Amino acid sequence: MLASPRIALVEDSAADQYLFRKMIQQALPDAQVQVFPSAGEFRQALQPGSFDCIVLDNRLPDGTGLEVLQELRGIDIYSTLPAIVLTGSGDETTAVKAMKWGASDYLPKAQVNETALISALDGAFAAARREDAKRENNAKLQEQALTDGLTGVFNRRAFDDAVAELDAGENRPALALVYLDLDGFKEVNDIRGHAAGDEVLRVISARLRAIVRGSDVVYRLGGDEFAIVLLPPPRGEDLRDLVQRVVVGLNEAVCDRAGSEIFAGGGSVGVAWREANGVPVSTLVEQADAAMYAAKKAGGGAEFVSD
Repeated sequence: MLASPRIALVEDSAADQYLFRKMIQQALPDAQVQVFPSAGEFRQALQPGSFDCIVLDNRLPDGTGLEVLQELRGIDIYSTLPAIVLTGSGDETTAVKAMKWGASDYLPKAQVNETALISALDGAFAAARREDAKRENNAKLQEQALTDGLTGVFNRRAFDDAVAELDAGENRPALALVYLDLDGFKEVNDIRGHAAGDEVLRVISARLRAIVRGSDVVYRLGGDEFAIVLLPPPRGEDLRDLVQRVVVGLNEAVCDRAGSEIFAGGGSVGVAWREANGVPVSTLVEQADAAMYAAKKAGGGAEFVSD
């Protein structure tokens, strides 16, 4: 049970308001109980994080508790908010509907006493904790699935998802796409070993994240190849300045923790961009990739192409 739970009691009967509020506060002296005589008044007061639990009368002057519950479950931030439904009858159909819409418990008023109500609250909070833990775990798993385990930047799967999302809908945003890889990276693995190569990739990834803006996203596509989505795209010289900082970051040598140089630096960068509703991102990928190889053929640095 929470130390000082904030409980919304949605109940239109003055007698039942007094009874249930008294039950809760006798068992939970630190509880903060706020009473609402109608669904409308409760909706007006509801804000994210404002309540830890809702006790809902199913029969209200402007609707039913089940309608309120159904509405809450359709809003992500309230989808796991504990809710207990009260009813003046022991109607089995109502009970089934209450549980279907995610009620933590269903209590006929004639059977409610302090013990039953507190037991229901205990169960509601425990169920909410389990659901929150499940959602948090799922979020972590999703993050892990989209993150490169070596460098901590987003991975190829995340990049493919981003490409699809950026081309979805009628209004596609303007953006710039930077493709890059490291020159001479294969020799690091061949001569110094994969541990040294992994360290180079970690350092380069950290540099890239430090160079780009907060709205930009760095992806490791595989091996020593990276992509950066610049959204919104810097304009004119601002774009060239940012890309130049990327080139400088790639050219800076990488040393191991003992201070010995393990990568002399250097990379090839290709840049493509589009205006709003311009070419598909898949086309920008082809353009940026071709520009990167043109830069590599020219001895490194950056090449630009636009739609």
